[in-house]
Amino acid sequence: MATPNPLSLGEVKDGVQRYPLTGIKVLIAGAGIGGLLAALECYRKGHSVMVLERSSSQSTVGDIFGISPSAFASFKYYPSLVQDYRNSLHDPIISYYTWKGEFINKVEPEWRRAPGKKVVKYEEDIKAGIVVAETDLGQRFESDVIIAADGLNSAANELLPKGSVPQTKPTGYHAARMGFRRNTVTMTPELQGLLPKAGERDVIRVYVGKEFHLIFDATQTHDTRPKAEIPLTFAPKEFIALMNRAPDWDPEIVSLIRQSPQEIVNWSLNFRNPHRQWTSPRGHVVMIGDAAHAFLPSSANGAVQAAEDAVSIAECLRQGGKENISWSTQVHNTLRLTVHTHATYRYQRVTTIQRTGFVNQDTLDHIDIDVAIANPGSFGLSWGAWMWSHLPEQYAADNFHAALSALKSGRDFENANLPTGHKFQEWTMEEELERQRLGLPSDLKTNGDWNV
Repeated sequence: MATPNPLSLGEVKDGVQRYPLTGIKVLIAGAGIGGLLAALECYRKGHSVMVLERSSSQSTVGDIFGISPSAFASFKYYPSLVQDYRNSLHDPIISYYTWKGEFINKVEPEWRRAPGKKVVKYEEDIKAGIVVAETDLGQRFESDVIIAADGLNSAANELLPKGSVPQTKPTGYHAARMGFRRNTVTMTPELQGLLPKAGERDVIRVYVGKEFHLIFDATQTHDTRPKAEIPLTFAPKEFIALMNRAPDWDPEIVSLIRQSPQEIVNWSLNFRNPHRQWTSPRGHVVMIGDAAHAFLPSSANGAVQAAEDAVSIAECLRQGGKENISWSTQVHNTLRLTVHTHATYRYQRVTTIQRTGFVNQDTLDHIDIDVAIANPGSFGLSWGAWMWSHLPEQYAADNFHAALSALKSGRDFENANLPTGHKFQEWTMEEELERQRLGLPSDLKTNGDWNV
């Protein structure tokens, strides 16, 4: 088995052992989960890193997200990060309830920077051997490779062949989101059993119902607010009226929503069909995270896959070296999917996991409550060990040269980062929405080994 350990050690900073310097300049646009982890991993792998971020200041507020072992496998290389992670970790038990509050079951979970720089344009100048990111203020930043982690409407889309990137479309689903500090809540009798007391574990309750599900997350220290550019909001009483399409909601959760000190965000869940082209034609710009692949919240995997992207592309660039940047990004594209190699690794795995967002909606919104209560052990969301046990750094190290050889010769590369026995299927959002409209079950989680 190949190993990503360095042959000769580089410098150590803050306990982080760097690889020998590669001479590769990496410019990262976007300081989200994928962008920041890509910066860390590219630094550790010996690359020179700069991050451009549109926001002028740091903020820890926003929507909640979860990460599984495949996303934090590389944390062990960063001692301070590991300690901070442990100190801030929320590790809740997940409980399932009907919308009326009837308990179904509970499960353990399966497992450099320039702020205020919004990138609006990318250019590849291969003759000069550089790639350029231009900001909305006309500033130009040069690099050997750019990692575009700037979201669904990434400026990198303009580099791709016309028509190769599907348009973003609404799914018809919406997510109503709110978050507020616990000290704003009056502890009514209904809330005594809902919120965890000091010293108790955090809780997540998943309420399932008729074409509607609600996820309640209570932590000891958590701050959240709606994202910008919101399309619509509800007053708490308006949202409760919407919930009452299914009568007799659990009074505990209704009491909590009624006390929300702010409006509730009604966020349209938009999606972009899977597409293979995550790299620019010359391979010196590669998209990761939402810029490459959109996820629905019900997949519980958007942040995870952005993190896997980050780890994969850093290792692919190291494996390929400065003289092979274009091939490295293509290998990542293949394995996920160096930039082309990175994309080769990743595409099939990510596309399959994207699809679980629609399949999990079936579980949460269209269940037989009586059957679930009678057979609680049979109900709940599952992701499969093939998802959360994946080691993206090791996978890139083991498969880089095989994927690179396949790309250069025009042969197919067979990925092993899917469920055992799985036959990969291309799919579209339109097909999944039509399946749901007709009430047809999905065969995704019976295609190969999805056991935990």
